[in-house]
Amino acid sequence: MEAIRRIVQENQYAKVDGTMIDLFTASVIISVFDALSDANKAKFAAMPAGQMGLLAFKVLKKSNPEARNPRAPFQAGERVTVPYTGRSSYFGRKVTRTREHATIEGVNPDGTALVLVRRGQGVEQHAFPLSAVRRLPQRGSKATASRVGRVKARLELKGLRSRRRATVSAIDKAERDLECLEARAKLMDPEAGAYRNAIARMGRLRNELEAERMIAGDLERQDPDYADPFAIANPGAVETRAGAGGTVRIIPQAGKVWLDYSSADDEGGLYQAPSLAAAHAFAEAWTAGHGLGAAMTAMSRTNPTRRVRKPRTRKNPGHSGELARTRRLFQRWHSDAAPRRARLTRVRVPARPRALARLGELVSLTYESDKYAGTPDNPKGRRQLYEHETKRPRPVIATDQNGHVHLVGGRMKPTADGLIN
Repeated sequence: MEAIRRIVQENQYAKVDGTMIDLFTASVIISVFDALSDANKAKFAAMPAGQMGLLAFKVLKKSNPEARNPRAPFQAGERVTVPYTGRSSYFGRKVTRTREHATIEGVNPDGTALVLVRRGQGVEQHAFPLSAVRRLPQRGSKATASRVGRVKARLELKGLRSRRRATVSAIDKAERDLECLEARAKLMDPEAGAYRNAIARMGRLRNELEAERMIAGDLERQDPDYADPFAIANPGAVETRAGAGGTVRIIPQAGKVWLDYSSADDEGGLYQAPSLAAAHAFAEAWTAGHGLGAAMTAMSRTNPTRRVRKPRTRKNPGHSGELARTRRLFQRWHSDAAPRRARLTRVRVPARPRALARLGELVSLTYESDKYAGTPDNPKGRRQLYEHETKRPRPVIATDQNGHVHLVGGRMKPTADGLIN
C-alpha cells in the first residue's frame, strides 16, 4: 500500500508487484482501502496489486450507482447525433445514412431531449428519448491534450533511456581508459614526468567515472520499470557470500538478479547479473580474491554466445550475363568457317583509375590475329597483321600511375568485319 500511496503523492505511475498502476487506479484503491474495516484492510493489503485494482472498481460500482452509467446530463447547445428523420430520397437518390447531427435545446422532465436539426435553410425541432441521443466523438482540446500527453510521455521515456544508454557507454569507455592507463603507469619510471602526468590523468578519470555513475543511477531511478534492489520484497531470498576477496550479496528482485559486492580495499559496486547462475559464478570468483575482471569473465562464461553460421552467398547473377555477352563478341570477331568454342582464361584486370595522364592521340593501330581462319582470306589459319588508321576524333593514349596504357574516346568499335572507325 505504501507504493500505491506513493503513486498518488508523486503523481507518477509505477509498477507494483509486476503490474503497472496509473494514478486513477491508485486513487481508487486508496479510497476503497481507507473505507474498509481493520480486518478487511489486512485481507485487502495481502492481495497482489492487479487483483486489488479489479476488486476496488467492483466495490466502487456497487457503492455508487452512478458509476455504472457515468453519463453526464446533456447541456444546452451541445452537439449530438440523433436518428435520421429527413426525406427518404433526394433528387431520385435514396438516402442511406441512419443518423444526423443536431444541437441540444433542452431536456424534458419525462426523459426526452429537445434537439434542433438543420434542414436546408431552416431549422426543425424534434424530441428523442435520451437513449437515442449520442454525443459526438471527442475531437476537441481534451482529446488532443490526452493524445499529446501520451506522445510526450513516450518521447520523454525514450529520451531518458537514450541518455541512460549513452551514460553507460561513457562509463564503459572511462573504465577501459583507466585500465589501460594503469597498465601503462606500471611500466613507467616513477621519477619521470610522464608518470606524474599519468597519475594526474588517472585521478581525473576516476572523478569523471564516479560522476557518470551517479548520473546513470539517477537516470535509472527515473525509469518507470526501475526496481530498487534494496527495496527487497522477500528478504529471505537474499544470499550472502563472504571470503578472502570480499563479500557478495545476491538480491533477487522483480525478475532481476542484483549483485552488491564489496571488498576490504573499499572496492565494490552494484551490478545486474543476467541470471542466478551467473550471479553464483561471480560470487565464487569474487570471494576467492580473483578480482573484478576474473569475476566478470566467470559470469560471462555461464551465458555462452550462440555462434551464428554465416549465410552462404551466391554468385552475382550479373557476371553470368556479362560473360555470355563477351563470349558472343569473341565468336563474332573470329567469324571462321567452323565456329570456335570460346575458352575462358582468368586474368587480373586492374581497377579503373580515377586520374590518367594524356600521352597523345592514336593515329594508326597494328595488331596480329588469327581471325578468318579457314576462309579464303586465311585458309591455313595463320596469324596475320592488320593495320587500321583512325579518324577524328581519334582515341587518346593515356596512362595511369601504375604504368598501364589506356585508350580513351574515339569511334573505333570491334565488329565481325574487324575494327571500324
